[in-house]
Amino acid sequence: MIHKMLWVILILYFVLAGFYAHVTPLFEKPDENWHFATAMYIMETGRLPQNKPDAPLHYARQQANQPPLYYLTLSPVLRVLGYHHLTSGYLHLAEPNVQYRTSPSPFQSDNRRLFVPGRCEGDCARVESAVYIGRYLSILYVGLSLIFTAYTLKAIFPQNDALILLTVAIMGFNPQVLHIGSSVTNDSLMILLMSVGFYLAARWLNGTQNRRMVMLMGLVAGAAVLTKLSAAVLGLALGLLLLIYSTQRVRDIVLYGVSAIAVCGWWLVYNIINYGDPTALDAHIDVAPQADVPQTFSAILSQLPTVIRSFWAEFGWGQVILPEQLYIPVVILILGSLFVGCVYIFVKWRVFSHQQRIFMLMMVGVSMVSVVLLLRWMMMTQAPHGRLLFAAVMPISLLMAAGLSMVIPRRGIGAACVGLFVFAMIIPWDVIRPAYLPPPPRTAFQLGTVNVQFYELGYGEVTLRDAALIEDTDWYYVQLTWEVEAEFQDDYLVFIHLLNANGDIIAQRDSYPGLGNTSFSRMDAGEIFNDVYPLNPPVEPISALRMGVYRVSDIPDTWLRLDAESDVFNVQDDAVTIPIEMIRVE
Repeated sequence: MIHKMLWVILILYFVLAGFYAHVTPLFEKPDENWHFATAMYIMETGRLPQNKPDAPLHYARQQANQPPLYYLTLSPVLRVLGYHHLTSGYLHLAEPNVQYRTSPSPFQSDNRRLFVPGRCEGDCARVESAVYIGRYLSILYVGLSLIFTAYTLKAIFPQNDALILLTVAIMGFNPQVLHIGSSVTNDSLMILLMSVGFYLAARWLNGTQNRRMVMLMGLVAGAAVLTKLSAAVLGLALGLLLLIYSTQRVRDIVLYGVSAIAVCGWWLVYNIINYGDPTALDAHIDVAPQADVPQTFSAILSQLPTVIRSFWAEFGWGQVILPEQLYIPVVILILGSLFVGCVYIFVKWRVFSHQQRIFMLMMVGVSMVSVVLLLRWMMMTQAPHGRLLFAAVMPISLLMAAGLSMVIPRRGIGAACVGLFVFAMIIPWDVIRPAYLPPPPRTAFQLGTVNVQFYELGYGEVTLRDAALIEDTDWYYVQLTWEVEAEFQDDYLVFIHLLNANGDIIAQRDSYPGLGNTSFSRMDAGEIFNDVYPLNPPVEPISALRMGVYRVSDIPDTWLRLDAESDVFNVQDDAVTIPIEMIRVE
């Protein structure tokens, strides 16, 4: 029965992970664009990317200094599948949204995209499919980690099917694991290698204490370090296990260390040669954002609620969140189950076997060391991210399952697993997907009330057919209705100014269409689109609306406006001024 239920959980995990992979736009997951750029560079050049003071910043940014094993597994897959010369498509897909989260808004979907969602064809479409290959590979890695987790716990707790099922369900149905584990990221391979390492530890504790097993433990520990530095906690845990409990201590420690160094030692030497630092952490931090780094321990503690929340449910780049009231039970569930899980270990200590005691101590130790490493990292850079605890996602899931198993009747374990699945299933449709959709129209449009043309030289043309101003207690909404006459080549922003009687700006807003969730280049000829822009209510009477269409120039801090024409309204510097009397006010 246990095997059937585990396969059901595994199948449901793959279904959920597929949803999470496709509901979030490309590169709208943490650091995904930089992770992909690292793999892309390795595939196209056969070399590791570098960030050096005398060279331009690499497309991979700080990920260029990450341990390379994940990228060394993705890049040959892309090469075998025929992907090459991806840079131009990558740059198109990774065009930054200059209005990302710049303005307060009543809409959750207001410029929550870090990148412009332009038309994606040709080279861009090839990069798009390559990114999905990377996402599917990550899904596979995490799925395999669930299998190793189940076999690990079966080896340690052969009679406790409820604990095994609940642990795998907590790990596989964790919405944050599904979000990150369906991204192009080294976290996915790290989670797998951590699970493999714990599986080998379980085998060793159950009596397979030969040289082959010790060598495998060293190889996996080295591979974990070569995937992500936070996974070094696995090497520490396995090393201590051999140091304390091995009957052939010297032989096993030497074999374990040589095996680990054989895998990751070359990368440490590479970093010493290129950066003067075996881990390249200083080079990583020099590139990573440094704003608002906590300087005191109390400041770090104030960020722990964010860490806990984001361990379970924060999406996008952290800006797509659940309703605030839902985080209270989420935090209570995580902290409460972990606390009761520690009580579980204390209560069961006398009935635990020797192997179970050692294994649970390892789980607690890995969890605690991972927390300490995160706190230390938070003092070095801005990083209150729960996903940085994913090196310990299996131990934390086990401790949570142990705690829940003390308060949930055995017959209720299945219902708990179903509840976790349903919660994880709702999030893509009710939380993530709406965050990347244009806002709905605020009023019915009336074509022909306004007629202003904007031209892209040699390519696109769009006509403003209607303009409406909707007044609300807290917000004013400008609704523009566009009709695309010819398809656009580039992506453009819209600027809106509300003017007083003297022509002064009393409210303004800039954004790509759909509040950053679409673009003119994605629209087909003949398409009509209702565009809504929220503005803070002005304190003075509105005399006119001035607007135009522009794009960010290749020259820093400069902009290029589309040519504007109107037979009715004043056009100056390609900005159209529409008197308030000519706008529908509701």
